[in-house]
Amino acid sequence: MSKAQALAFAGLALLLGACSGWPRGAGFGLFGGAPAMPATASIDLDSEPQGAEAKTSAGGSCQTPCTLEVPTGGGFSVTFAREGFAPQTVAVQVQPDQEKASVKFTPNPVFAQLGPAPGAKKKPAAKRAAKPATAAPGTSGR
Repeated sequence: MSKAQALAFAGLALLLGACSGWPRGAGFGLFGGAPAMPATASIDLDSEPQGAEAKTSAGGSCQTPCTLEVPTGGGFSVTFAREGFAPQTVAVQVQPDQEKASVKFTPNPVFAQLGPAPGAKKKPAAKRAAKPATAAPGTSGR
């Protein structure tokens, strides 16, 4: 074996040995490893009635219907609130998609059906007009 071949073999052995300690899926881009997940992703938020404030446990907020950028690091919750309605909180799960280098939110879109707040005053019923007085029996207006 020539000196050049021995050096090439030693370099290859060193390179392959170093790769064994590299985290699986980390990849260099050159060697076809899985691409890194994005730090944030968009999620759609909506409510009935619309116009509710949607706040995530991750820190973002908007008025429905809207789209927010949220961190992809783990699950979070969204609380929907609107004056006159009971607030509602929805849990959101984040599932990585290694093949597409993205995440899947469940549910997406996040939707809340807001009901009336407990103790909320209902609109008063319309008052009925009084019936006109009728003449007493046996009397006539003549």
